[in-house]
Amino acid sequence: MRTTYAPEFKAKLVLEVLTGEATIKEIASGNNVSPNLLTRWKSEGVDNLPSLFENENSKLRKQAKAHEAQVEELYKRIGKLSTELEWLKKNLADNTPADERIAMITPEEPLSIRRQAGLLGVNRSTVYYKKVDPSDEDLIIEKLIDQTYMEHPEFGSRRMREWLHREHDIVINLNP
Repeated sequence: MRTTYAPEFKAKLVLEVLTGEATIKEIASGNNVSPNLLTRWKSEGVDNLPSLFENENSKLRKQAKAHEAQVEELYKRIGKLSTELEWLKKNLADNTPADERIAMITPEEPLSIRRQAGLLGVNRSTVYYKKVDPSDEDLIIEKLIDQTYMEHPEFGSRRMREWLHREHDIVINLNP
C-alpha cells in the first residue's frame, strides 16, 4: 500500500532540509521517509519557490493566455475536421452508388444509424426499406388495368374499379 503525505508535512521536512541543521538522511530516518523521496520534494519545492512571489494577476493572465491558445488550437482543429468531413461527404456521394453507401451503414458502430446515414448522404428510410416483389395477382391486375386503359382512356379510377369488378370479378379497395 502506498503512503500519501500531507502537503504541510512535506513543506515542514523540505524546510528542515533547506535550513541545513541536519542531513537529508537524518531527517528522512527521523520521519520514516525515504531519502530519495525527500530529495524529490526538496527539488520540487525549490523549483516552485518563485511562484510563491508571483502576483496573483500575472498567474491569472498566464492561465487565461494558455486557455485562449488552447481554445484557438481546438477551433483550428474543428475547422479542419469539418472541411475534411464535407469533402469526404461530397466525394463519397458523387463517386459511390447509393446501394453501396447503404451497405456501409451498420448498427454496431458507435455512431447512430441516423448519423451514419447523414454522413453517407443516404435517406435514413432507405436503410430500413426491404423491397417486396409484387404478387402474381397484383401483376395480373396491373396488366388488366393497362389493357382496359388502352381500350377506354376515359375511365377514371372509380369507373375502372367498377369495370374490373363487373367484368373480371376483381375487388379493388381504393381506401387502404
